[in-house]
Amino acid sequence: MADNLIDIGKEILKQVDIVDIISSFIKVTKKGRNYVAICPFHNDTNPSLTISQEKQIFKCFTCGVGGDGITFVRRYKNCSYLDALKIVASIGGIKDERLEKKQNNVISEDLQHVYDCLDKINSYYELFLFQSDDGRNIGLKYFHDRGLTDDIIREFSLGFSPIDGEKLPERLLNDGFSLKTIEKTGIGLVYNQKIKDNNCGRVIFSIKDGEGHIVGFSARSLTNDKSIAKYVNSPETNGGVFKKSKILYNFSNAKDEARRLKFVYVVEGFMDAIAVNRAGFKNVVALMGTALTADHINLLRYLNCEVRLCLDNDNPGQDAMMKNSRLLADKGIKFRLVNNKQVVNGKDSDEILKNSGSEGLSSYLNNLISEGEFILNYYSKNMDLSQIINKKQVLINFIPFLVTVKDQLDKEIYIKQVSQLTGYSIDTINGQIKRYIERQSTKSETIDKNVSTILKSKHSMPKELNDMQLCERQILRYMLENKEAVNLYNEKLGYLPTDSYREIATLIEEYSSKNAENNYSANDIIGFVDALGEEDNIKNKDDIINTISDLSFDNNSNFPPYSKDAFVDCIYLINEKKEFRRSYQAYEENTIGKDEKDKAEQAKILLEKRKALLEKREKERNK
Repeated sequence: MADNLIDIGKEILKQVDIVDIISSFIKVTKKGRNYVAICPFHNDTNPSLTISQEKQIFKCFTCGVGGDGITFVRRYKNCSYLDALKIVASIGGIKDERLEKKQNNVISEDLQHVYDCLDKINSYYELFLFQSDDGRNIGLKYFHDRGLTDDIIREFSLGFSPIDGEKLPERLLNDGFSLKTIEKTGIGLVYNQKIKDNNCGRVIFSIKDGEGHIVGFSARSLTNDKSIAKYVNSPETNGGVFKKSKILYNFSNAKDEARRLKFVYVVEGFMDAIAVNRAGFKNVVALMGTALTADHINLLRYLNCEVRLCLDNDNPGQDAMMKNSRLLADKGIKFRLVNNKQVVNGKDSDEILKNSGSEGLSSYLNNLISEGEFILNYYSKNMDLSQIINKKQVLINFIPFLVTVKDQLDKEIYIKQVSQLTGYSIDTINGQIKRYIERQSTKSETIDKNVSTILKSKHSMPKELNDMQLCERQILRYMLENKEAVNLYNEKLGYLPTDSYREIATLIEEYSSKNAENNYSANDIIGFVDALGEEDNIKNKDDIINTISDLSFDNNSNFPPYSKDAFVDCIYLINEKKEFRRSYQAYEENTIGKDEKDKAEQAKILLEKRKALLEKREKERNK
């Protein structure tokens, strides 16, 4: 399996830039020939992760993690090589049937039963909606009254749970699922060896993960009873798969269209997402509330497109728009917001569609503004600016945003707008900006000093490399770049003293023997190592990949460009060092308990051997 995956991985990495891969998960910034980023693999504060577009590898110079694009995804997502490869292919918009046919064997049997049971539950909910009397008279009527066609209902896997809460569990038990597995799906708890569906009598919205697997349900009550919750989401059970903070509703359906069109709408609820879809925008996801989590942001970054925030027009929704826009800005995600100054006919997308039709909703969604415009509109609508204290508060709240604006033309416009809104002069506003920056700079210097002290205590610098290790690294660097170096290694050395370096040399030899091309890159070797599985008996794979990345990035050792002479020089030096070590060990053994005269004689012999080795090396070089 590994060899085939290596070939697929090489093909895909040739089509997807590592900068695009990593920027799908974290913010990256151009710096000279390379890109830099805050390292996600340790508590980083200043960008210590470097990405080489030329070499197509990354390296953190603080914690040591490195590798290619697939390695980054595997470690960032904590997933298998195959899953990481599928994600990289998805980022590049690459469809490869060979990947679709491959399956991971890492999922436990119990977890697979949970997924299978969730799929079966979803099928029954859909069946009950269309084929049971209660489903048609209650559930289907509700969806039709909301304007949904049968095609839309099926597209979003909507359903109905029978009023008799025991009917579904009975069918699942007859299908061979255990009470324990049914309980893990979150539809109910086992009591006295029985289980009842907590969603009974409600319409069902199925919830899928990013890959389209059913992971849970949200059940909406159709009664006017205020004492019960309108929506009930699947609980996060022990052994279950539903994690609300990690899921965006409709993500699996929206992701391809979002990448194609280069934007995605983010709304609050299920019906809002369905409404936007009905208006012709397939690229829409829902938060299932107003909170935007770190995992949601990672999913949105993965789309590598503009985010368009469109939460409800009520106060909670607009407050969340303010908060969520700052979260997106802090993470470096490009976004705009639906204009909060336009007159709308409804509090959310679903109501606007109902009252104004697809054309009205489409017009509403396409009226987009920047974060700064949204903030000023928000203050002008929600604060009494006839009061001096409120004008001052607006300026205080708006200055942190102004400081983040890099484009001077944009900043000048915002300063004029806040001046008109509050009545403060442009000079006064600029003065406040300057004082704010000075205060933040002082804080930043203090924090940097504290962080530096912590990092020095937690991440001790590696010990200095001795001459032997420098030679080994030089040999490996050459072997990573040139097949001739591998042949010379086999012919003239065949062994490196340091265990970790020797293991890397062996892996390079193995890759070289399986690949006919004369030259390759460190990136190819990393891909080869990363694709190795447990059956290949590589227990320290990540350490090996980190070292290979370090070798490829190592520009501080002043290694000369590869040549046969330079490589042979390293071999001679290593052999010389090994021979001298053996001689010195012999000297120490022969002088145990001896007097100074005998020690001097043995030292003289040792020096003569050293001199002979140097002369031999010089003769070899001059041949």
